[in-house]
Amino acid sequence: MKKTSLCLALLPVLLMGCVSAKRVIPESLLVCKDAPEVPAQGAQSRAVGNYIIDLYDAHSDCFTRLNGVRAIVAGENKPEGGP
Repeated sequence: MKKTSLCLALLPVLLMGCVSAKRVIPESLLVCKDAPEVPAQGAQSRAVGNYIIDLYDAHSDCFTRLNGVRAIVAGENKPEGGP
C-alpha cells in the first residue's frame, strides 16, 4: 500500500518533466522575401544579372530566418523580433 501511495504521489512530478514549454516563433521569422520575377526571354545581361543578385538576396533572407527558427526550436536563444 505504501509503495502504491508513493508511486501515485510521485506521478505528477514525473509527468511534469514530460511537459515541454511552448516556443514562440516571431512572425518576422516566418515570412521571407519573395523570389524575384524571372526576366523575359532575350532580356539584357544587366536584367539577368540583377535577377541573379535579387534571387540570391531572397535566398539569403530565407536562410537567415530559417536559422533563427532553428535556433529557437533548439533552445539556443530567445526570440527578439527576428533579423
